[in-house]
Amino acid sequence: MWRSEFDVAVFTLQEGIIPKDHAMFEQYWIDQFADIVNVNGNKPGKANSTLARQIIAALKQQIEMARKDDK
Repeated sequence: MWRSEFDVAVFTLQEGIIPKDHAMFEQYWIDQFADIVNVNGNKPGKANSTLARQIIAALKQQIEMARKDDK
């Protein structure tokens, strides 16, 4: 991801999923976000859902706080 200038971190969006439901929830979360880096086939013109926008805002705030703590 560095060659694309992305700093990658892992954030868990959901826990406690039973194995038979993994594929369903993976697709659910893929459908929430318009520009997931490792997903092929996202539709042109697709926008993030309201939930995705809220998650992105919370993650940006968390990342910014971590950067301030590192200084």
